[in-house]
Amino acid sequence: MSGLTDHGPEPAPSYRRLPLTDGPGASPRRRRHALAASLIAGYLVAAAGAVAAHGVLAMPEWLALHLLVLGAASNAVLVYSRHFAQALLHARPGPEWPANARLAVFNLGAIAVLTGMSARLPWLAIAGAVLVVGAVLAHTASLIAMARAARLSGRLRVVAWYYVAAGTCLAVGGTLGGLLVGGAARSARWEQALRLAHAHLNLLGWLGLVVIGTLFMLWPAVLRTRMADTAPRTARRVLVITVLGLTITVTGALLTALVGQVHWLAAAGMAGYTAGVAYALVPAIREMRAKPPRSAAPVALLAGNGWLLAALAVDIVGLTLGSTTADNLLGRLLVPMLGIGVVAQILTGALTFLIPVTVGGGPVGNRRLTEVLEYAWLPRAVLGNLGTLLLALPITSGPRVLAWMLVLVGFGSFPALVIAALTASRRLAPNMTGELGAGSARWRLAGHEILAIGSVAAVLAVLALVGTGTWPGQIDNATQPTATTATSGVPVAVSLTEFTITPATITVTPGTDLVLTVRNTGHMSHDLKLNGQHSTAMLAPGQQQTVDFGTIAHDEQAWCTVPGHRQAGMTLTIRTTTTPLTAPTAGHNDPDMAGMDMNAVPPPTWRPYDPTLQSAPGGTEHDVTLRVEQTTIEVAPGVRQQVWTYNGTVPGPILHGRVGDLFTVHVINDGDMPPYLSGMSAVREDRRMQVERVWLSCLLPVMVQSAVPPAPPPGSDR
Repeated sequence: MSGLTDHGPEPAPSYRRLPLTDGPGASPRRRRHALAASLIAGYLVAAAGAVAAHGVLAMPEWLALHLLVLGAASNAVLVYSRHFAQALLHARPGPEWPANARLAVFNLGAIAVLTGMSARLPWLAIAGAVLVVGAVLAHTASLIAMARAARLSGRLRVVAWYYVAAGTCLAVGGTLGGLLVGGAARSARWEQALRLAHAHLNLLGWLGLVVIGTLFMLWPAVLRTRMADTAPRTARRVLVITVLGLTITVTGALLTALVGQVHWLAAAGMAGYTAGVAYALVPAIREMRAKPPRSAAPVALLAGNGWLLAALAVDIVGLTLGSTTADNLLGRLLVPMLGIGVVAQILTGALTFLIPVTVGGGPVGNRRLTEVLEYAWLPRAVLGNLGTLLLALPITSGPRVLAWMLVLVGFGSFPALVIAALTASRRLAPNMTGELGAGSARWRLAGHEILAIGSVAAVLAVLALVGTGTWPGQIDNATQPTATTATSGVPVAVSLTEFTITPATITVTPGTDLVLTVRNTGHMSHDLKLNGQHSTAMLAPGQQQTVDFGTIAHDEQAWCTVPGHRQAGMTLTIRTTTTPLTAPTAGHNDPDMAGMDMNAVPPPTWRPYDPTLQSAPGGTEHDVTLRVEQTTIEVAPGVRQQVWTYNGTVPGPILHGRVGDLFTVHVINDGDMPPYLSGMSAVREDRRMQVERVWLSCLLPVMVQSAVPPAPPPGSDR
């Protein structure tokens, strides 16, 4: 890595303006950057559309994250990392067609990955992953060649090696993603390990390293101040720390499939990575003290780094508690904290500064485009971060919808401002540079430019097909039957969501070889296990798996094994044709109720029996509060499980009283699903406090989930 060596002392540059344009007359470069910004804005529009349509159309939640990370952010990395490397290495500009070809191949691969995952076509997703990895490897090789050829590079030449390390991470992470889609993981442990490694490499390697390295140069530029003298030395040290920490984390995550306790190694590596991120902020803090951030770009970059540190802290805690906990936390916090708080916010902040610099065409255009992109930036930042915070909290239903609305208003409005800014730059071009306007032949699109724009159009078209349920072979939950008949060896489509399985009943002939294609269409991870034996892997939202459940000879039942999901109704009944149906028919399904007319009107003198239990004389009133939570505890040495706890314990507390005592129980649900108390109604999932009043009798003991005491004898304490 010759680029890490020093070439003698140099004066500290001011970095008031990044050398990305050649002045007002640099029309070809301005056009390339304008097209790149359009491509990024298109992916951002698609991601915002996926968020807005989620819950209305059949769009999985992971789709928005991949449009943001694989689409918008990755295109920004490919475009701007090359130009930053050229500027920092003082490299001679070469032909542009190889970079344009790499960008086109990458977007074709991204489209194939998104389409293949959405339409359940693994071969297409794998082919797309090959194209993505190939384009990034070619990009990384060009950066290495550029760094090795540089002879008069600047003090921050090490930033180019951040980009090289990031490209290597994407190549490995994309390969692991292809293995996941192709079903290479033959066990739930391996699938979980590959998923953790894939997420860490792509989010914290491919994007994280680029963000950390670029900020050494970009932060003083957006503040319009001098770079700290210690920044180059800090950048070299941080690169070693973060790459080493990430390598240890990924290695530990993969080894957890073989040795469970290796999760401590992954946690230690992530602690090292976090230390590197914190160390990288030392020169940034010094520069910020010289000139505090008061505009859109630096505030967004600062807030994004804050979310990054928070997400890393949560990740360390999860890895410390075990790979399963880390996987669950990653799935629950992936979109809000890393996807929106870090990636989307830092991307909007960087583009707010870079688009005017690269396509503004001079001081006048720079100021005009900055005004457009910074329109109402403070309210947008407040609303976007508030929505991100709400999404990171364990909320559901109405508050979660409100949170997404805040995110869309805060960050989702940025693509529209980008389009407005690019339109303004085209109008300003003739006045500032003397170039011809948009109607001139000089603005006709080249072949690679048409391909880049067509990539976004293809993504939007695929989203429309998937969202409306018209994509061939797509499972549509709204039209799926609640019961179906299976043919031996022919896969039956089954969908999992919170907290139902569709179809709920499958009828088979005894001896049928039952094959199910199980797809998770919900927001949480689910699986399907048949009678405690054959099962799918733990499926993340959007994932699917085809499983042969073997020969069915008698009635069976399958269910989701996530704690509490079976009790909440996630069960599938498999009924043989020799079993009579139990559905009620005209009120004659029970011999004891033969002749009963269920539609008859009772006579006026009929009074229903009052089920309210009357108190015994002299009873004592007890006021009890039970707080229900889902947590992971150690149930045996080295064995951890996710369980319900009541006031922090499992089994829950026993309520003591005498026969005739009145118990007023306040139940607060802090979990993600509705638990139950025996003898009481369900605690609603919206976590509102519900009050139940129960009289203690010898026939109905007061009990909680997982703690069911026997009925006490009359007069005894319980």
